[in-house]
Amino acid sequence: MRLPIGIGDSRYKLRVKAEEFDLAGGELFDFRLHGFSNGVSAFRVGCIKVEAMLDPANMQAFPTELTFVSAGRFTGTQQPLTRDSSLGNPDACASGQNGQVEIDNADDNGD
Repeated sequence: MRLPIGIGDSRYKLRVKAEEFDLAGGELFDFRLHGFSNGVSAFRVGCIKVEAMLDPANMQAFPTELTFVSAGRFTGTQQPLTRDSSLGNPDACASGQNGQVEIDNADDNGD
């Protein structure tokens, strides 16, 4: 998986199950090399800077590159999780206060 370069400071937090990873835009993150040998069915990206003024209705606003463990069918979704930018500290990324997006494979059976 690879996250975009040039959105805010291009620094993100990736949350998978109970684990969290710091990522830079453009950095390749291989879930298998980080303990998820069968890949993952969902993950959340946080610390998307509010100042980037991304339109949550524009599915092309936060391009995310995905690769797959094996061939098959994928019908996933990318869901923006928004907050009121007038609330809270814009530097509160560590506490999950900035924008987030969640990507989920709708075909997953929960494994």
